[in-house]
Amino acid sequence: MLSSRVGGGTVEVRLTALGTAVDGLLGHDFTGLSNDDIVEVLQRMEASLRKASAVGHRLAVESVERRIPEELGCRSVSDFLIGTLRISAADAARRVKGAKEVGTWHGADGGDMAEELPATAAAIRSGAIGPDHAAAVAKVMRKVPYGVGFARAPSPRRSWRTRPARSPPRTSPNSARTCSRI
Repeated sequence: MLSSRVGGGTVEVRLTALGTAVDGLLGHDFTGLSNDDIVEVLQRMEASLRKASAVGHRLAVESVERRIPEELGCRSVSDFLIGTLRISAADAARRVKGAKEVGTWHGADGGDMAEELPATAAAIRSGAIGPDHAAAVAKVMRKVPYGVGFARAPSPRRSWRTRPARSPPRTSPNSARTCSRI
């Protein structure tokens, strides 16, 4: 349900300004802009959308911590997002996962808990990366054994060189010449 007023003057003013800015851009004629200006608009819009995804993570965390999905009779946070935002199940699942990995959760004492991926969370808040990039970082980080720092993590290049060969490599007459150039 969309209401015309959100409790709290500051939030209402900011949402109204955001809506007005988007409406203004929707009605703007971009044909008069130079190519460089179009690139600039695209980049600034993307950074704003990325920051907006960080706000979405914060709101998802707030919804979970307040148990809003349960109060509304939803089976899960994903179901809550599907019904509330009219998004697909896959999109809802991505948003829930993103909020778990880069959202700021609160402990029993009300204090902020550290994000699972603090540098990634900061990059999203700054608009440097988006949710898809953050998901890719999280996927890689899940493969790193717990407690292994970057200094102790094996280099893929080093581990490749030290692995025993599984089978003799197939070579062609040009293999030696090609390898010598690398």
